[in-house]
Amino acid sequence: MEVDIDYPLKKVVKGSVIALFGSVLGMFLVFLSRVMMARYLSIEEYGIFSLGYVILSVLSVVSLMGLEKGISRQIAFFSGKGDAGKVSAIIRSSLAIIVVASFICGLILFLLSDTLSSAFSGTQNLTLTFRLFAFGLHFFTLLLLLVAVYRGFDRADVKVYFSDVLKNLLFVAFIGVSAILQLSFVFVLTGFVLSLVVSCVGVAILLLKRPPKVQLPTEAKPRVKVTRELLIFSLPLLVSALFSMMLSWTDTIALGYFRPITDVGIYNAALPIAMFVPILLNGVAYIYLPVVSKLHAQKKHDEIRRMYIITTKWIFSLTYPLFLVLVLFPRPVLGFLFGTEYVVGAVALQILVIGFFFHTFLGLNASTLLSLGETKYLMGTSIATSLVNIGLNIALVPRMGIMGAALATSASLVLLNVLVSSKCYLSYRIHPFTRKYLSPILVSIPAILIIYTVTKLLVVEESIWLLPIFLVIFFVIYFLSVLLTKGFDREDLSVIASFERRLGVDFKNVKRILKRFL
Repeated sequence: MEVDIDYPLKKVVKGSVIALFGSVLGMFLVFLSRVMMARYLSIEEYGIFSLGYVILSVLSVVSLMGLEKGISRQIAFFSGKGDAGKVSAIIRSSLAIIVVASFICGLILFLLSDTLSSAFSGTQNLTLTFRLFAFGLHFFTLLLLLVAVYRGFDRADVKVYFSDVLKNLLFVAFIGVSAILQLSFVFVLTGFVLSLVVSCVGVAILLLKRPPKVQLPTEAKPRVKVTRELLIFSLPLLVSALFSMMLSWTDTIALGYFRPITDVGIYNAALPIAMFVPILLNGVAYIYLPVVSKLHAQKKHDEIRRMYIITTKWIFSLTYPLFLVLVLFPRPVLGFLFGTEYVVGAVALQILVIGFFFHTFLGLNASTLLSLGETKYLMGTSIATSLVNIGLNIALVPRMGIMGAALATSASLVLLNVLVSSKCYLSYRIHPFTRKYLSPILVSIPAILIIYTVTKLLVVEESIWLLPIFLVIFFVIYFLSVLLTKGFDREDLSVIASFERRLGVDFKNVKRILKRFL
């Protein structure tokens, strides 16, 4: 039986264009801030900021208690059932919980700042960093939760305006002013905290002036039953997020503990570059979660399976050329963006890129399980892979430095995604591996290897200006491979039509070509 997913697919594409735009712009601004700090600050100061940000991120996860994902899913799920009263109570309960939790976590960080600083390097700058970030924690967590509320209503624009653009743009501006006026490292830290405060206040004003299209609660106290249900659903996500955070940041913490602080700076030049690889995956996931949650509420599981196949194929297709450029030419990328002293992280960059790309290859597995309510399984996989990651970092970082940290992270990412995708298949028969998905990949590999080999033989010094050319070449090779293997589906035309409406571009000729290969 043919499954019709045109409407939810168009909804995902529409929201994904907005979310992707924000993600790309946001990551560019984050990356720009990293580059500016690496250029303006010393490697030690850059390492201190990176370490402080890790601690801030960990405590924000604790403060949020899994609610930033739980609230988006629950709002979408009960909206799909038409229960507006429960949606309203969920919003109020979440805000009450987060205000208290973030205050407690911020106070703990402030009081323990000296102890934490001594555990790493013991410098006064690190102590001050922890104290300033303790103040910013409250606003950081509230910003994330308020954005998650709008996500539950399929609103990606709020995240784009306030979390992706405003917050990061303000920080870039503060770094620029600091560099021009030759201000101290403290000014950079203060600018980061102020960017969180302004962005959080902006979203709060929006929520009060233009709330989502739901009746906001007016009762004095949150409904106890709703609060309990929300926490039961979200607490496994808290544990999952904590261990996922350990997976994400154990490498930086291990480097800060076992190796010189300069290794932290070099590694955190390679890491943000690698994190560009899943940017499309994350952009689509932002709107995919509420859409699939509503399909699950309506028991449309065949549509979910088909949605998974199509979204994975598109995410992979648009990410594959970027992956190839980063994994085949890491040295010119690092040298151009951060400077020649960071080129020693080239191998680490390659390893990290492979690890992040493996998730793209398997698709939106975790988002799908979350939409289906499998929070306990996600918690278990996060715990298991994080413990493996800790063990690998302890074993590899003291001996191998940044390469060991990269190996530990990538191996753990592969293990995590294998476990999550296995659950998708074994319990729900959800997977992306159709002939139309795999055949173009296999056909494209020989041509890519030939081009890379010829380049290495003929080009003495790899230039950054050659990389955009290779990006286009790799995209053309893959597109031709899709044509040759007839790797297009009927739904692909709906995706292209959605892009036409959203971008205002006519893809008539492209659609005419594709119809010949369906």
